[in-house]
Amino acid sequence: MREEYLFEYWKNNQRRLQLGVIRGMSCRYLWHEELELMLSLSGEIEYFAGEKCYHLRKGDMLLFNRNCGHSIISRGSGNRTISLKLSPQVLADWEEGKSSGRNERMEVSFACDYPTVLVFHRDRLGVISRVTGILAEEGINIAFMRVFRSLRHENACMVIETDGEAGEAVLRRMEKECEEVEEVCML
Repeated sequence: MREEYLFEYWKNNQRRLQLGVIRGMSCRYLWHEELELMLSLSGEIEYFAGEKCYHLRKGDMLLFNRNCGHSIISRGSGNRTISLKLSPQVLADWEEGKSSGRNERMEVSFACDYPTVLVFHRDRLGVISRVTGILAEEGINIAFMRVFRSLRHENACMVIETDGEAGEAVLRRMEKECEEVEEVCML
């Protein structure tokens, strides 16, 4: 099994959110303090928690409570699962922001039917043009694209589904050449 952590959110030196993709075949025992939401993108996977077995196929989701030991067995090849780990502190942070009048929430949705690039950035004039220009220069065609933002001129996220995978060098180029881009990852 190979885990790739594509995005992490830290606050006060504590990881609050971790988004990753699990690929391949393997079995191991896992335990962590975060809540974990698993979404099967392809293949068949079995999760074991306690004495229960959960069989997931494409589109199925499973939520593990914090401090819940579990193991994963991937059946077959080509398995991909999105893992979203949330520190319980995320909910406390959200409640704190809600009560103080700050609302930095941003809803993002995507299907991952194609190789998907997530670009987290500040909403500024020209950012979309620069990012899509880099993809064009690198010969990567955009199949679908949506942009989400929390508020005007605040945090934003581009979800770009492409006809081919953008390599690590392309992702780092976006971060380097666009100062408003905070993080780029490939799903």
